Amino acid sequence: MRILSDIVLLALIVTVTWWLSGYDVHLTGDNSRRDHTRRAIRTGATLLLLAMLMALPSAEIAVPFAVLIGGVLSLTWAWCIAECASHGINLLTGAHGSKRDYDPHHFTRNLDTLACLLRYGQREEALKLAETLKASGDANVLAVETLLERAGIPQNNTKKLAPLAEANRLHVEGKPNEAEIILRSLLAENPSNVEAALMLMRIYVQDFRRSDKATEVLRALEKQPHISKSHIEYAARSIHEWGRRKGAPAAEILPESADGLIAAGYLGSAIEKAESVAKEQSGNLEAQLRVAEIYALHAGDIHRAERIVKKIGEDPAFDTEQVEAARTRLQEWREAKPADK
Repeated sequence: MRILSDIVLLALIVTVTWWLSGYDVHLTGDNSRRDHTRRAIRTGATLLLLAMLMALPSAEIAVPFAVLIGGVLSLTWAWCIAECASHGINLLTGAHGSKRDYDPHHFTRNLDTLACLLRYGQREEALKLAETLKASGDANVLAVETLLERAGIPQNNTKKLAPLAEANRLHVEGKPNEAEIILRSLLAENPSNVEAALMLMRIYVQDFRRSDKATEVLRALEKQPHISKSHIEYAARSIHEWGRRKGAPAAEILPESADGLIAAGYLGSAIEKAESVAKEQSGNLEAQLRVAEIYALHAGDIHRAERIVKKIGEDPAFDTEQVEAARTRLQEWREAKPADK
C-alpha cells in the first residue's frame, strides 16, 4: 500500500513540476525539442531528489539530506515560481499575461494583413478578417474600422459594447459634444482605454479642429504602462491623417528594407523582414542583432532582445569577441529604453 501511495505521489509531483517548468524564463518557444529537454531535465532531477529523500530509512538521517535537497530545489525552481507568481498577479490586476511571450506587434501584423487585402481588392476576405479580429477582442475595433472606411466600406452599423457604442452612435449622428463627454468619462475611469482615446482624438481633429487637444490625449496615453508602442505610433499617424482633407486612396508601395518599414509604421512587417534576413544569414552577427535592436528600441520588448543575445552567446558560430560586442549593444539598448517611452 505504501509503494502505491508513493507512486501516486511521485506521479503528482511530475505533473506539477512539468507544468511549473513551463514558466521558465529561458524557454524560447522557437525550439520545442530544446525547451522540452530543459523542462524534462529540471522535472527529472526534482523527481530523483524527492525519490531519494523518500527512500531514506529514518527521520534522523533524513533531516540533513532534507535541508540539502530543499536548498537545491529552491535554487532550481526559484525563477519558475517567481514567474508563475508574476503571471498570477497580472491576471488579478487585469494585465494580460500568459505562458507564451507577449507579442506587442500582433496588432500591427493584423492591420498589415488587413491593409494588404484591401490594397489588392480582396474586400470579402478583408471583411471576414475584420470580423474575426473584432470578435477575438485582441484588436482595436476603431483601428480596424478606420482601415475599412478608407477603403470605402462604411462602418456606421458596426456593433460595439456600450458605452463606447453610445459614443460612436452620437458621433455618427453629428453630436460630437455629447460623444466627447462619454469618452472623457471612460478615460477618467480607465486611462488605458485605447479605443476611447482614439475615438476622442478623432473627434477633436475632425469635428472640433483641435489637433492640440488630440495631442494632449495622445500624451496622456503614452504615460500608461501597458500601452504598446505600436498603438502610440498608430495614434500619432492617425492624428496627422485625420487632419488632412480626404482624397482618393492611393496605392501604397511598401518599403523593402526593415528601416523603411519601421519609418512607414509597419512594425510587424519590419520584424518579419529582419527575422527572415537573420534566418537566411544565421552566421551574420549584425543580422541577428538587427532583430534584437528592433525588439528593444522600436517594440519596447527588451526581454525578447535579451533572449536573442543569449542565443548568440550559446551559438558556436560566434566567437568571444562577437558575443561581448552583442552584450555591449544590449546594455546600450537597456539604457536607451526609458528615453523611448
